[in-house]
Amino acid sequence: MTQIIVNWGDGQSDSLEIPFPTEALHTYINGPANRTITVDLVDDDGTNTAATLQVSVLDVTPTVAFSGADSVDEGSHYTITVGPVFDPGADVITQLTIYWGDASPNIFSPAPSEVTHTYADGTTNPTITVDVLDDDGLHVNAGSFLLTVNNVAPTLSLGGAEAIDEGSLYTLTLGNVVDPG
Repeated sequence: MTQIIVNWGDGQSDSLEIPFPTEALHTYINGPANRTITVDLVDDDGTNTAATLQVSVLDVTPTVAFSGADSVDEGSHYTITVGPVFDPGADVITQLTIYWGDASPNIFSPAPSEVTHTYADGTTNPTITVDVLDDDGLHVNAGSFLLTVNNVAPTLSLGGAEAIDEGSLYTLTLGNVVDPG
Protein backbone atom coordinates (compact mmCIF):
# COMPACT_ATOMS: atom_id res chain seq x y z
CA MET A 1 0.00 0.00 0.00
CA THR A 2 1.43 3.36 -1.03
CA GLN A 3 -1.30 5.86 -0.22
CA ILE A 4 -4.57 6.39 1.69
CA ILE A 5 -7.06 8.89 0.27
CA VAL A 6 -9.77 10.17 2.60
CA ASN A 7 -12.75 11.76 0.82
CA TRP A 8 -14.65 13.68 3.48
CA GLY A 9 -17.95 13.82 1.58
CA ASP A 10 -17.96 17.61 1.31
CA GLY A 11 -15.73 17.97 -1.74
CA GLN A 12 -12.55 17.93 0.33
CA SER A 13 -10.05 15.11 0.46
CA ASP A 14 -6.69 14.32 2.05
CA SER A 15 -3.95 12.12 0.68
CA LEU A 16 -1.96 10.35 3.38
CA GLU A 17 1.50 9.05 2.54
CA ILE A 18 3.75 6.46 4.16
CA PRO A 19 4.19 6.28 7.14
CA PHE A 20 0.42 6.33 7.60
CA PRO A 21 -0.96 8.24 10.60
CA THR A 22 -3.44 6.60 12.95
CA GLU A 23 -5.82 9.57 12.70
CA ALA A 24 -7.02 11.98 10.05
CA LEU A 25 -8.57 15.31 11.03
CA HIS A 26 -11.06 17.45 9.13
CA THR A 27 -13.29 20.44 9.87
CA TYR A 28 -16.73 20.51 8.29
CA ILE A 29 -17.59 24.10 7.35
CA ASN A 30 -21.37 23.97 7.62
CA GLY A 31 -24.24 21.89 8.94
CA PRO A 32 -26.76 20.44 9.02
CA ALA A 33 -25.64 17.91 6.47
CA ASN A 34 -25.19 14.19 6.06
CA ARG A 35 -21.78 13.22 4.70
CA THR A 36 -20.31 9.94 3.55
CA ILE A 37 -16.61 9.55 4.24
CA THR A 38 -14.88 7.13 1.90
CA VAL A 39 -11.36 5.83 2.35
CA ASP A 40 -9.54 4.65 -0.74
CA LEU A 41 -6.40 2.55 -0.57
CA VAL A 42 -3.82 2.82 -3.34
CA ASP A 43 -1.41 -0.04 -4.03
CA ASP A 44 0.31 -1.64 -7.00
CA ASP A 45 -3.05 -2.87 -8.31
CA GLY A 46 -4.74 0.56 -8.31
CA THR A 47 -7.21 2.45 -6.14
CA ASN A 48 -9.94 0.65 -4.21
CA THR A 49 -12.54 1.93 -1.77
CA ALA A 50 -11.77 0.16 1.49
CA ALA A 51 -14.28 1.68 3.89
CA THR A 52 -17.14 4.17 4.23
CA LEU A 53 -18.62 5.96 7.21
CA GLN A 54 -21.80 8.04 7.50
CA VAL A 55 -21.43 11.28 9.49
CA SER A 56 -24.14 13.78 10.45
CA VAL A 57 -22.78 17.30 10.63
CA LEU A 58 -24.96 19.16 13.12
CA ASP A 59 -25.80 22.85 12.98
CA VAL A 60 -24.48 24.78 15.97
CA THR A 61 -26.57 27.60 17.41
CA PRO A 62 -24.89 30.97 16.86
CA THR A 63 -24.02 33.00 19.93
CA VAL A 64 -24.41 36.73 20.38
CA ALA A 65 -22.40 38.79 22.85
CA PHE A 66 -23.87 41.85 24.55
CA SER A 67 -22.12 44.62 26.40
CA GLY A 68 -23.48 47.65 28.17
CA ALA A 69 -24.12 49.22 31.54
CA ASP A 70 -25.45 46.87 34.22
CA SER A 71 -28.22 49.27 35.21
CA VAL A 72 -30.36 52.12 33.90
CA ASP A 73 -32.89 54.50 35.46
CA GLU A 74 -36.51 54.05 34.45
CA GLY A 75 -37.56 56.44 31.70
CA SER A 76 -33.97 56.80 30.44
CA HIS A 77 -32.58 55.55 27.15
CA TYR A 78 -30.55 52.36 27.53
CA THR A 79 -27.99 51.50 24.85
CA ILE A 80 -26.47 48.05 24.50
CA THR A 81 -23.76 46.94 22.09
CA VAL A 82 -24.70 43.86 20.07
CA GLY A 83 -22.01 41.51 18.90
CA PRO A 84 -20.05 39.99 17.80
CA VAL A 85 -22.33 37.30 16.45
CA PHE A 86 -20.37 34.05 16.33
CA ASP A 87 -21.50 31.21 14.10
CA PRO A 88 -19.01 28.39 13.56
CA GLY A 89 -20.69 27.50 10.27
CA ALA A 90 -20.64 29.37 6.99
CA ASP A 91 -24.10 30.77 7.67
CA VAL A 92 -25.43 34.21 6.78
CA ILE A 93 -27.18 36.00 9.66
CA THR A 94 -30.30 37.64 8.22
CA GLN A 95 -32.17 38.86 11.28
CA LEU A 96 -31.90 39.47 15.03
CA THR A 97 -34.89 39.73 17.34
CA ILE A 98 -34.09 41.39 20.66
CA TYR A 99 -36.42 40.77 23.59
CA TRP A 100 -35.98 43.47 26.21
CA GLY A 101 -37.66 41.56 29.03
CA ASP A 102 -40.63 43.96 29.10
CA ALA A 103 -42.83 42.54 26.31
CA SER A 104 -41.49 44.87 23.62
CA PRO A 105 -39.25 43.01 21.16
CA ASN A 106 -37.49 44.66 18.23
CA ILE A 107 -36.58 42.96 14.94
CA PHE A 108 -33.43 44.06 13.13
CA SER A 109 -32.26 43.16 9.64
CA PRO A 110 -29.34 43.51 9.18
CA ALA A 111 -27.94 43.15 12.67
CA PRO A 112 -27.12 46.50 14.29
CA SER A 113 -24.00 47.20 16.33
CA GLU A 114 -25.91 49.19 18.97
CA VAL A 115 -29.56 49.35 19.98
CA THR A 116 -31.44 51.65 22.32
CA HIS A 117 -34.52 50.99 24.43
CA THR A 118 -36.44 52.86 27.12
CA TYR A 119 -37.77 50.98 30.14
CA ALA A 120 -41.01 52.52 31.37
CA ASP A 121 -40.86 51.39 34.98
CA GLY A 122 -38.42 50.14 37.61
CA THR A 123 -37.35 48.49 39.90
CA THR A 124 -37.08 45.41 37.67
CA ASN A 125 -34.41 42.97 36.57
CA PRO A 126 -35.17 42.12 32.94
CA THR A 127 -33.10 39.64 31.00
CA ILE A 128 -32.40 40.86 27.47
CA THR A 129 -32.32 37.92 25.03
CA VAL A 130 -31.80 37.59 21.30
CA ASP A 131 -32.99 35.15 18.64
CA VAL A 132 -30.91 34.73 15.49
CA LEU A 133 -32.26 33.86 12.06
CA ASP A 134 -29.72 32.51 9.60
CA ASP A 135 -29.90 30.39 6.46
CA ASP A 136 -30.28 27.27 8.65
CA GLY A 137 -33.33 28.64 10.48
CA LEU A 138 -34.28 30.28 13.76
CA HIS A 139 -32.00 29.92 16.79
CA VAL A 140 -33.79 30.89 19.99
CA ASN A 141 -31.98 32.53 22.91
CA ALA A 142 -28.59 32.85 21.23
CA GLY A 143 -27.47 35.37 23.85
CA SER A 144 -28.62 37.06 27.02
CA PHE A 145 -27.81 39.99 29.29
CA LEU A 146 -29.14 40.70 32.80
CA LEU A 147 -30.04 44.32 33.54
CA THR A 148 -31.31 46.27 36.55
CA VAL A 149 -33.85 49.03 35.89
CA ASN A 150 -33.76 51.43 38.82
CA ASN A 151 -36.80 53.19 40.21
CA VAL A 152 -36.51 56.98 40.11
CA ALA A 153 -38.29 58.91 42.86
CA PRO A 154 -40.96 61.27 41.57
CA THR A 155 -40.34 65.00 41.88
CA LEU A 156 -42.69 67.87 42.60
CA SER A 157 -42.12 71.53 41.88
CA LEU A 158 -43.05 73.96 44.62
CA GLY A 159 -43.67 77.68 44.53
CA GLY A 160 -44.39 80.37 47.02
CA ALA A 161 -43.00 83.43 48.69
CA GLU A 162 -39.49 83.18 50.10
CA ALA A 163 -40.43 85.16 53.19
CA ILE A 164 -43.62 85.71 55.21
CA ASP A 165 -44.55 87.68 58.25
CA GLU A 166 -45.33 85.72 61.37
CA GLY A 167 -49.00 85.20 61.94
CA SER A 168 -49.74 85.49 58.20
CA LEU A 169 -51.31 82.88 56.00
CA TYR A 170 -48.71 81.26 53.68
CA THR A 171 -49.69 79.99 50.23
CA LEU A 172 -47.69 77.07 48.85
CA THR A 173 -48.13 76.41 45.14
CA LEU A 174 -47.88 72.74 44.20
CA GLY A 175 -46.57 72.29 40.69
CA ASN A 176 -46.41 69.31 38.40
CA VAL A 177 -45.47 65.87 39.64
CA VAL A 178 -42.86 64.25 37.40
CA ASP A 179 -42.42 60.47 37.62
CA PRO A 180 -40.30 58.90 34.88
CA GLY A 181 -41.79 55.48 35.71
